[in-house]
Amino acid sequence: MTLLEGIIATVLLALVAVACLDGTRGAAQLQHRSQARLDALVTAEAALDAEALDESGMVRSDAVRMTRAPYRTAPRVGPTRAGLVRVDVEARTADGSVVRLSRLVPAAGFTTARGAPR
Repeated sequence: MTLLEGIIATVLLALVAVACLDGTRGAAQLQHRSQARLDALVTAEAALDAEALDESGMVRSDAVRMTRAPYRTAPRVGPTRAGLVRVDVEARTADGSVVRLSRLVPAAGFTTARGAPR
């Protein structure tokens, strides 16, 4: 093998190694972002569950924002559905992305179909 062949083989091997390392870095970065979104989703789901059970004081965090509004068939139009409240939860990740979840829950004092208080 000549010196020129050795240099070309070394350069090609270095390029392949750089491409592999870049792919590994991208995969690790994607996994980190996915884990952060999953954590925010779990936090938002816990907040929604606590709100549905009237235990909203259990979930307190600066990263979670919760709003309640009477449920309407369409925004600003149509009748309000009696006894239902739309709960919106926004959970922020460390990188600033937001996970938004919504759920319809019975309003306070609303009774079930059988007439028993919830």
